[in-house]
Amino acid sequence: MEPLLVSADVAAVWAGRPKGTIYRWASEGRVTRHRTDSGTLYDLNEIPPKTDDGPGQPPPLKKTENADGDAERQRTCAVQQAA
Repeated sequence: MEPLLVSADVAAVWAGRPKGTIYRWASEGRVTRHRTDSGTLYDLNEIPPKTDDGPGQPPPLKKTENADGDAERQRTCAVQQAA
């Protein structure tokens, strides 16, 4: 399926969530950032739409070696800062 790329504003309306949630999902690896000359775009095919009952469910975490390594590195830094 070809990506349907939109801004974070449009993705937020589609999902029924705040724009910050779209940014968080991208940083967590739930959705892909597509960087273009005009800015960062997000694929609506990866973002569950809002429903009559409320906001859509969060997309699942993507299991990638890089994302898992980044999460472990963040946990290690947090533990070191807390000490």
